[in-house]
Amino acid sequence: MKKNYFTFGIMLALVMLCACGSDPEVLGQNSEPGTDNETVETAATEETDKPDTGSKEETPAEIVESDETNKANPEVKDEASGPSKRDEYVNEYVSAADVLYAYKEEHNGKEDIGYSFYDIDSDGRHELIITREGEITDIYGNYGNKMRCAFTAQEGVTATIYPGGMLKKEYLTDEGNPGESWYLYYSSLGDYLRTLDKIDGEYYEVCGWDLDGVTLKEIEDSYKNYGYYPEWIGEWNDQLTGSQYESRLPKAKSVKLSNIEKLSDVTVVDPKKAGTDINGKAISIDAATQKKMNIFMSNFSEAGLGQYDKADRDLIDILHWTLIWTKLNKDKKIEYRNIPGKELCETLSLENVNTVTEKYLGITVSDDEMTALPSDDTYGIFYEGGDLCMPAADGESYLNLTIVDKAEDLGARRLKFTYTVYAQDLDEYFDGKGKEEYYKLSGEEASKNPKLETMWKGYAIVSFDGSSYKLEYLEQK
Repeated sequence: MKKNYFTFGIMLALVMLCACGSDPEVLGQNSEPGTDNETVETAATEETDKPDTGSKEETPAEIVESDETNKANPEVKDEASGPSKRDEYVNEYVSAADVLYAYKEEHNGKEDIGYSFYDIDSDGRHELIITREGEITDIYGNYGNKMRCAFTAQEGVTATIYPGGMLKKEYLTDEGNPGESWYLYYSSLGDYLRTLDKIDGEYYEVCGWDLDGVTLKEIEDSYKNYGYYPEWIGEWNDQLTGSQYESRLPKAKSVKLSNIEKLSDVTVVDPKKAGTDINGKAISIDAATQKKMNIFMSNFSEAGLGQYDKADRDLIDILHWTLIWTKLNKDKKIEYRNIPGKELCETLSLENVNTVTEKYLGITVSDDEMTALPSDDTYGIFYEGGDLCMPAADGESYLNLTIVDKAEDLGARRLKFTYTVYAQDLDEYFDGKGKEEYYKLSGEEASKNPKLETMWKGYAIVSFDGSSYKLEYLEQK
């Protein structure tokens, strides 16, 4: 694949979320617990009006205005901005509900704004599509366990999606002729990259077309470390003939979005107030879904997490839960070390900490946060050599499991679970009997089981991306 590489230190600052897109214009089920005893989670079932979905403290990069004008003189950002500057203009959201809440606040119930979910790349995770009068305006992709804006149709642009991850953008060129650009969705980026251009009767292949593994990793690393892509990503590779161009286009018919919901009809709870105890539409729970919900929620109760609020997180409680959860489900990740002055400790690398917290909570913990841990917490947790550490202990029993009694739909892929935590019979526990038979119980069945002891009740708010849950709020009553 031909590319004209500029010095990698010169980078293109791309707009995230507030500009919505990796370039709108230049770039365009539950499996059963495995052999390591992991408690597995699964699923239950006009530019001027664009909301400022970014933090007020963040400074987005300048929006790039057009394909033609910026190819010759693209805006660049010096590498000196470095990784420490990444969060100043990269906005990523925990769930679709976070995005929809911002749109709802901005548009204040306008009837013409809608949204839908569609699995763009057939990976089981649904991307979020915002519409106006049925036409696509913005698309939010899944980047890891967060969402980022992958495409924005600016004024005068029509966007159409196709199976297999292709997107067609139609517009008028500076000469007044119909023009089009094609984009391809890359799952590892949660983003569209521009691949083909048709401008004033000429055809071009763009660098986003047919990326090999090495090149894609370079792009992934650039975004991960700096928040923007290498400058060459928006350049043309080769000029094509009309037939070459046509051969690269999708053969399937375009996707017709179904089930577009009016944003004005949806109640979306402020993500910063996830614990608001409101009621939603009751969800019918079949046997398979019941088991999935119970397994997901048991991840928290079995490891001792009874309270959680993503808007006001207690880091020590999260880290303690992460260590205990790993001991129960991924014990080979725990290393035991004799640390001077601390005796024998259980340790877990920060990378492994974030594997767990990203999967179940949709958050990551930074090295700076770990370094700033207090020295007098209840659990004796501390940070040493890049590892989370806690004095080792023996003889603990982890009897708890959670049964979801009721599930409600709060809108915008956010659910409310009302649950009861039970303790498994102690003799069963020490006999090595697992909790598998209990995960399939309904609330009524669990309440009548003589081998289960009620410990507490509560409710949880969880987000859902089409294949997995993320905990947003947990309250023990």
